[in-house]
Amino acid sequence: MTMPAHGPPLEARLREALARSDAAHAAIGPILRHLLSDHDEALFTDEIAARVRGMIRHLAQQFAAATARGPDEREIDALAADLARDEALVRHCHACALEGQLSARLEQRSAIDPVLSPLLQALIASDDAAVAATAMAALAAQARFVQQQRRMELPLGELPADRFDRVVSEGARFFADGDSAAALRAGYDEAATRIALFARLVEGMGAGARAALSLPHAGLALFLAGTAVAARQDRDLVVVAASEVQPVRLALALRAAALNPGEVAEQVALVQPDAALPDGFATLGAEQAAALLTGRASGRR
Repeated sequence: MTMPAHGPPLEARLREALARSDAAHAAIGPILRHLLSDHDEALFTDEIAARVRGMIRHLAQQFAAATARGPDEREIDALAADLARDEALVRHCHACALEGQLSARLEQRSAIDPVLSPLLQALIASDDAAVAATAMAALAAQARFVQQQRRMELPLGELPADRFDRVVSEGARFFADGDSAAALRAGYDEAATRIALFARLVEGMGAGARAALSLPHAGLALFLAGTAVAARQDRDLVVVAASEVQPVRLALALRAAALNPGEVAEQVALVQPDAALPDGFATLGAEQAAALLTGRASGRR
């Protein structure tokens, strides 16, 4: 993205870039729903669409396995088709697929381990038993996530609470099986999910959470959690921002998290080597960046 130094003020140019990003994000759900509803396998050459479809079918399989009557493959496919109409669920699966893809690229391109980072290793060695235990649980969850992404799987128990409830409710309606839904809900603990574990680690670091904003030191999972917490952004949105060709939203989130412009440029270059920060970005303050992200900047309501 090249933004001219002359012309509209920096805030106006950044608002325009965010508006384009918002429009692209809004199209994710409808586009993926269209792809996932088409059963012509020849059309599924895109890795991300294939991963999303695989995860949604895996969710359907898990609910089916919890029922007493043993649904057949056609019923599982039909439930998966119903789930694929849920835009919030599709967006979350899309973010998981992007994260899996980005972690593999970072490992190949920058030797950033997708599971164990220097920061996570330090947290595991913490003298605080609770911190060490949470870090160990996060490490195990991240190792499972990497393997599950390779198999295009997503465990029901790893879904955020609202998405979990949607899947279970739809499964109960589809199979007319409230007992299985109740059993699944009884065994669900959002605090034990991978996303929650990494967020809790970041929140427990206090002022030291700034270390999570260094991608090589923190690793991708902690970096995403650190950016989301510090910039008060939805984690899935941060994942999408990190995967965009021109990650303006990620740059703003990192600036809002109080990284200086040079540090922001370093992190952005790791996820998108060809991306360029807008001209004049170095003059943007952390509060301005935060205001732009929340729509409170001048000229936007």
